[in-house]
Amino acid sequence: MSFFDFPIYTPAQDLLGKNFTPIISGPIAIFVYDGDYGESEQALLSKIIGATGNQLNDIEVSQLNAQDILPIKQTWNDQKGIDIIFGVNKAQLMLQSEVHPYYPLRIDERTLLFCDALTELSQNAEKKKALWGCLKTYFEI
Repeated sequence: MSFFDFPIYTPAQDLLGKNFTPIISGPIAIFVYDGDYGESEQALLSKIIGATGNQLNDIEVSQLNAQDILPIKQTWNDQKGIDIIFGVNKAQLMLQSEVHPYYPLRIDERTLLFCDALTELSQNAEKKKALWGCLKTYFEI
């Protein structure tokens, strides 16, 4: 077995064999856990994005279920930007770097911001403040 035969270098496939690799076309991408994206969560996300001066309708939102694996570096296109990740763990994104919620991680030209699931975020003022602090810094608000 060679170094490149290890699973991290294989195409993205979930346990059912379904490929899931969207190509990010804009400077902002959002990833949410599929089971945590109802109407109230969409409204909260719209407010969050609106506060940065952007519109949720202009941003790609990718919903991942528990079995989806997305090698996030394959979605980029060498484009500078930010990926805001709600309730999705780093293993699903095939990241080996250590990540901390509300602490931006820079990889190549992208910034990754891991956050709690939207339902958890909606019920916790401290986590909302932490997210807002990161977004204010990134978007220079």
